[in-house]
Amino acid sequence: MPSPRERLLEQVVTTVAQARPHLVDPWDAIAYLESIGYTDARVKREVGLADVKALGEHVYDRLCDRALPVVPGAAAAEQPATRASAWRPFVTTVAAAAAWAAVVVLQHRAIILAAAALQLALVLSVMMSVGFVEVTRRLGSFYASAGQPWLARVALSYFLRLGALATVSVVAIGLLVGWAAGVSWPSLTLWVDELVIFNALWFVLAALQTPGVVARRRAGAPVPIPRMTVIAFRESRVILLGAFYALVFGAAITAATRFFTSSRPDYAAVGAIGGAALAFVLSTLAVRRSAQPRGASLS
Repeated sequence: MPSPRERLLEQVVTTVAQARPHLVDPWDAIAYLESIGYTDARVKREVGLADVKALGEHVYDRLCDRALPVVPGAAAAEQPATRASAWRPFVTTVAAAAAWAAVVVLQHRAIILAAAALQLALVLSVMMSVGFVEVTRRLGSFYASAGQPWLARVALSYFLRLGALATVSVVAIGLLVGWAAGVSWPSLTLWVDELVIFNALWFVLAALQTPGVVARRRAGAPVPIPRMTVIAFRESRVILLGAFYALVFGAAITAATRFFTSSRPDYAAVGAIGGAALAFVLSTLAVRRSAQPRGASLS
């Protein structure tokens, strides 16, 4: 006969499985457990494990290889909704990239940048933004599904600060390299302005597509904030993959746009901006395919 602690542990596994049918890794389970009030002291007291990390790893080990449940007779009824939910992230990504490209084209009329400098700024912007935008979307969806949309805003704020820090670092390096190469100061400052504007627009679009971005913290018991440094370390793979895919797609699309617009220089800037938006979409899709969540079920 199972002991009281074993029954409590089984109940925790059941709770996580019902709330989180998809678990990417143990940190997903840990984040959910923290969001519903499990602390290290509570874990030691109730189930006898060392801390929340140990409990999350145990839950993940129990659930990571189990197939998603199928309710008899309900699969056909839920199929349209499943397809719609599967297409929604893709449609949102394409719409965000199109909106970004439209704004950039409009502001480019006021700030004219040399073709090479513009393409460098565009490729760097996509490389720096793809991972951050995808991470905030993933975490926002996770916390919203866990019933904690306020934590989605916490994650968004944290990763946007990391994105801003990355932007400042790249700008500083670009200024030093450009100055050492003898590039004129006005051209350098214009390039910096454009890169900052491009990244800022991506981050605004990331905020707009994050669930719970305008939600307020609910009254009642305080919700523990997850260890964001640990989550950032876990999601660093997504950020690095995004930068890699953006570099590959960006280089290929840049070469193609140069070839097709060589005879129409008036369209070169618009083609480069559209190519950057396309590189963002393709890179995002590649990152999502490389980081598919595992399924979980109690069946």
